[in-house]
Amino acid sequence: LKMLSGGRTELGSESYWHQMQAGFLAGIATAFATQPLDTINTRLQTQSLQAAGTHYVGIRNCAMQIIREEGISALYRGVVPRAMNFGIG
Repeated sequence: LKMLSGGRTELGSESYWHQMQAGFLAGIATAFATQPLDTINTRLQTQSLQAAGTHYVGIRNCAMQIIREEGISALYRGVVPRAMNFGIG
């Protein structure tokens, strides 16, 4: 408990609590930075399983179609559970 309440580590001047906070925020930032690319990757890989009518030619085409048809927020769909997973894990 002393480590989590602001006690000093043996090797550095930062507490374990600050290190945990930094790791949590880094995980969340990673999730938000990579979510659009992950969404595009998933759409490209599963396009053969989707109904006829949606065909992506490449990464740029896929991104533009998603933004045009569903809005920019569609690229971030599902980011909150992913951010919590990355933050905690």
